[in-house]
Amino acid sequence: MKFVRPVAGLLVLAVAGMWAWRLLNPPDAGPPPPRVEVEAAPVAGVTFEFEFRPASDDYRAVWGAESVTAHRGPEFLDFADDLLVVNGTGFPTPARGDVVRWNLTGPLLVNGAPVAASPVQPRKLEAAGTDLRWAIRGRADTPRDSLSVGWSRAGRVLVAANGDGVVRVWDGATPEVRTFLTPDAPADGRRGWGLRTALSPDGKTVATANLQADGVTLWDAATGNRLATLPNPPGKVTAVHFVSNDWLLEARGTALTARHLAGDRGRTAALGAVHAGFPPPFALSADGKTLARNDGATVAVARLAVGPDAITAADTGAVIDKVTDAGYVAVSPDGGLVAVFDGDARLALHDAATGKVARRLRWRRLPTEAVAVGAMAFFPDGRTLAVGAADGVRLYDVATGRERGWVPAPGVRALAFSGDGATLAAGLRHDSGLRVWEVAALK
Repeated sequence: MKFVRPVAGLLVLAVAGMWAWRLLNPPDAGPPPPRVEVEAAPVAGVTFEFEFRPASDDYRAVWGAESVTAHRGPEFLDFADDLLVVNGTGFPTPARGDVVRWNLTGPLLVNGAPVAASPVQPRKLEAAGTDLRWAIRGRADTPRDSLSVGWSRAGRVLVAANGDGVVRVWDGATPEVRTFLTPDAPADGRRGWGLRTALSPDGKTVATANLQADGVTLWDAATGNRLATLPNPPGKVTAVHFVSNDWLLEARGTALTARHLAGDRGRTAALGAVHAGFPPPFALSADGKTLARNDGATVAVARLAVGPDAITAADTGAVIDKVTDAGYVAVSPDGGLVAVFDGDARLALHDAATGKVARRLRWRRLPTEAVAVGAMAFFPDGRTLAVGAADGVRLYDVATGRERGWVPAPGVRALAFSGDGATLAAGLRHDSGLRVWEVAALK
């Protein structure tokens, strides 16, 4: 027992020493938590606030008057063309005066409240389609562009112009080609490249032209017999389209003309200026009453009036500017909307009466990818716009301007709906065939 008291005293002194040492030398608290900052700015009347950690998030944002793109590590937010996307998911369009908050964690906030994703999201549609194939039999020995496709309004006759120098006609009831048409090659030796074609509404007459030649040729769709050659007026023909069984539109050089096939075929009526580039420079509504034409700088809209022996175009006053000759146009079935790709990066729906933007369409792509439109066509009910691209057909909801789905296809260069509205055909680039989908599978 004589050692207990000294040992106890030593323990007390040790504990007291450790307590004093810790008091005088507190443990290292470690590095402070990462600093969180917020960048905020107005865009198109909407205030955006982005949380980020400067030291670790690799944060970067590109602000514009009408758009903003922000990256935070693997995450991204994009607002452009009135559409808001976070990490690939679309959200409802914020209104002017709203505050959008993108925090490091938690849901997206609008005016302090969580917001759910838009009900319209792009998704791959399980619609395989049917391929209409053909053997190359023209002047070119490899598959070339299917440059134009057309259906009759009555029945299911289908026509397609291919860069192998042959125009093919189907009756819609069989995958076998019914009629082969072989237009004359250009005099400069370019063989069959550049064919364009159109089919009359009754499915009886085919019009063909070549981008490298001046003339238009009319054919009997059933027999393949040549009906007439229309060499004048001079100018390379970049597009043809039937307004009715008796009236044919021709883009010759930089002039759009109308020809009365049931009257004096040698006389044409001028309908305005168009560009002479590769994409078709004009488009018509399904009823043939609304015309949109691209002159390489602007798209102008007119209403067509067809009389017994005359056709006139009255401008609506709608003019869409900042469009190039690489742009594409399409007109809704009722003539109320005009879809315009400006040839660069902007895709939008415009009011056909005023030219004002009704809805902008967001092109789903990587930042390094270009917008590559190859064709456009409205669904017969006017509720969906089909846009041909290098990777397939993208389908846009007209009411919201959002992409609702897509179907893969290799390089779409032409789109057309059958007269009964049941089928969509796509001409494929550098592929010997068409791809055909039932419209019901695309809805």
